[in-house]
Amino acid sequence: MIPWFETPSIPIPNPWFPDLAVHAFGLLVALGFWCGTWLAGVKCKRDGLDPEIPYQLVGWLIVSTFVGGHVFHAVFYDTERLLADPAYIFQLYDGLSSTGGLVSSVLVTIIFFKFVKKVPYFAYADAVAWGLMTGWVLGRLGCFVAHDHPGAETDFFLGVQGMCPPQGPGAATCHDMGLYEAMFAMVAATAFHILDRKPRHPGFFIAMICLFYGPYRFLSDFLRHQELDERYFGLTPAQYFALGLIVLGSGVLYFTRGWAPIRGSTITGPKAD
Repeated sequence: MIPWFETPSIPIPNPWFPDLAVHAFGLLVALGFWCGTWLAGVKCKRDGLDPEIPYQLVGWLIVSTFVGGHVFHAVFYDTERLLADPAYIFQLYDGLSSTGGLVSSVLVTIIFFKFVKKVPYFAYADAVAWGLMTGWVLGRLGCFVAHDHPGAETDFFLGVQGMCPPQGPGAATCHDMGLYEAMFAMVAATAFHILDRKPRHPGFFIAMICLFYGPYRFLSDFLRHQELDERYFGLTPAQYFALGLIVLGSGVLYFTRGWAPIRGSTITGPKAD
């Protein structure tokens, strides 16, 4: 099993925020956004799209990830605290759900591509989805080093000693959901790179990210810590979202299946949207 470890932080001297520091979690998440954006630009260039547009989108995605992620967490995972203190909804630094971040980011890409930049949505969103999967690896490794997603107690060899609450060197061994999702993302990112060797129709990678992640998240949430995650009729909010992803991915794949690949062609007409 993986022994308990803590990553050091680097204080940032300033007269206003004495606790401000660079943490491994934040560094890895930032690298994930950078890597995902860079790869999205690479794919855009390869497909004959404007490679600068993903860089113009990334600021929107960062804000939407943290705002949407916190709101989703507060509403569905920390409901009692929110009802007792409605101001908690504004405490963006306290509680974050990847599910909420993903939902809000999808909404932001629709607004950005369709109404701000007025570019073909499925073409550019596909590039972002393709790059995001690799960035996802780094983001979830950030969760792993922060120990912020403990699962159920286990003697599995990938369990982290001290992961169970109250966390620390003497605590029990639990599944580390951040580590497991980082491993899933590595496999999925490798598959995405292999699949992109052949030109794909617009919407293909949007569908794939839904069809890859939906089943994984639905099954993996059964390993989550029973006392830490809210459940509705036996399932976590993320599991209901995962079922929706499977339906959405299937619908996008069916809807876009007859469209011509972007790479090597001129994007025109309704199929570009």
